[in-house]
Amino acid sequence: MSKQSIEAYRNAVATGLPKTIAQKIYLNLSGWGPMDLDALRKATNIKHQTLTATLSTMEDAGIIHQNEAGVWRIIWLETERKKYAELRRKTRFLKWVRLGESEGFFEEYREYIKEWT
Repeated sequence: MSKQSIEAYRNAVATGLPKTIAQKIYLNLSGWGPMDLDALRKATNIKHQTLTATLSTMEDAGIIHQNEAGVWRIIWLETERKKYAELRRKTRFLKWVRLGESEGFFEEYREYIKEWT
């Protein structure tokens, strides 16, 4: 995520005027602290499917992170954001690889894939 995007989120928080769904989520998490999905849905009044899709996109970008208990929190440090974005990218890639292997799509590329995983 670019520094300009992070700055836009912070400006939305400072002014209290979010322009996007993601900024609305960010505003609520920064104001109220970590929240689970149900609390976020009630606080933001965003439909479930829209909320979960936006949370996923924000997590991919390293803006927020969901812990094992299902609680979402903002990732404040740039180094942490990069770490979580990379972890998320690798996790999604490995999930894709496992699905492909289970369906037999990667038989001819097995050795190449082992180098990545």
